[in-house]
Amino acid sequence: MPLITNQDFEGKIKNTCSIKTQIISKLDTYVCGCQSKHSIGWFGGGIIKQTQLYEYVVYCPKGYLTLIKYNFQNLEIQSLSSTKINQKYAALAQMEERPSSYL
Repeated sequence: MPLITNQDFEGKIKNTCSIKTQIISKLDTYVCGCQSKHSIGWFGGGIIKQTQLYEYVVYCPKGYLTLIKYNFQNLEIQSLSSTKINQKYAALAQMEERPSSYL
């Protein structure tokens, strides 16, 4: 998956969904910006924000954020875009919207 700039990624995740959905678990897998396929909860990673009804931002402990979407047709997670967090945009990984109902 190609990486995009932190600034472009920030633009893609500006929305916050007011309807919280819980269709993804820590064990579901996705293709990360680090070019690995691993689980949502791999080594302390997890969902840090829900941007649309079935779109989420996932944090990878290697320093990547990936925008994922649950695909109901294929019943799988689709990775949409990813970025490697740099010093200037470190706050992106700190957005922690996790309500108690999340992973």
